[in-house]
Amino acid sequence: MSESNTDSRQPPGRTGEPGTAAGRRSRAEGTRASDGITVTRWNLGISLTIALTILTGAFTLVWDELAALRETQVALVTRVSRLEVHVTVLQEDVTVLQKDVTALREDVAALREDVAALREDVAAIREELHESVEDLREEIRELGNLIRARETSDIGTE
Repeated sequence: MSESNTDSRQPPGRTGEPGTAAGRRSRAEGTRASDGITVTRWNLGISLTIALTILTGAFTLVWDELAALRETQVALVTRVSRLEVHVTVLQEDVTVLQKDVTALREDVAALREDVAALREDVAAIREELHESVEDLREEIRELGNLIRARETSDIGTE
C-alpha cells in the first residue's frame, strides 16, 4: 500500500519537529487522521492480522464441525444399513412364521375334524357296546333260565 504524502486537511509539517524533514511527514507518523484516529501501516497490519486470525479460527471451527458432522453421518449411514439388514432378516422371519402359522392353522383344523370324527366313532362304539351288553345280558338271562329250568327238572326226576 502506498501512502499519500499530501493531505489538504492537515497543515504541512514544520521544520524542526521530530520525524520531519523539510516539511514532509515520516512514514511512522501515519498518513491521515480521521476523527482523531490515526491509521498507520502497523495498526492496519495488526487489525488485518487479528481479523485473519479470527476468520481462520472460525473457519477451523466450522471445518472441525463439518468433519464431526461427516463422521456422524457415516456412523448414521452405517447404523441405518445395519438396521436395514436386520429389518430384512426380520421380514423374512415374519414371512416364515406366517407360513408356519398358516400350516399350524390348517393342521389344527384337520385335527379338529379328526377329533370330531373320533367323537362320532366313540359314540358309535358306545352304542354298539351298549347293544352288545344288552344282548349279552339277554343271553345270560336266557342261559340262567335254562340252567334253572334244568336244575328244577333234575330235582323233579331224582
